[in-house]
Amino acid sequence: MLFNEFCDTVENARRQRPVLFGLPSDESPADETIAETEAFLQIALPESYKAFLKQYGGGCFGFTLVYSCDPHSRHSLTKNVAPEWIRSHGFLPVVDFETGDLGGFLVEHGVCTETVGIYDHEANAVTQGNSDFFTFLVRHGLHN
Repeated sequence: MLFNEFCDTVENARRQRPVLFGLPSDESPADETIAETEAFLQIALPESYKAFLKQYGGGCFGFTLVYSCDPHSRHSLTKNVAPEWIRSHGFLPVVDFETGDLGGFLVEHGVCTETVGIYDHEANAVTQGNSDFFTFLVRHGLHN
């Protein structure tokens, strides 16, 4: 799904089910804040995730919680994800389902791919998904 299609889908959901967007979002980050987050985590974030953050900020998003780059938020990547965990799992969690499972990006050689997967906390394993980040967010964040 292209970013403009995703934005249209979000706006339609906002009109049809405003309760999904009743909680406040985190601040949209400046490029410098994103760079600071990347430096702390020692990875390059994927473009789709950066586009989402710049438009929506992160935090509560529909039925999910999307980690942000807002250093003052309790939903900040830097407060919720350790660089060591990313390296050991080859995975950057950015969506917290608040069940123990996490959605996010596969990481190869310090660079996040655009490939989305799910970390299963019971199996302590990552499974590779078959969708892009925007489709993933629509499926998990806007549909119940």
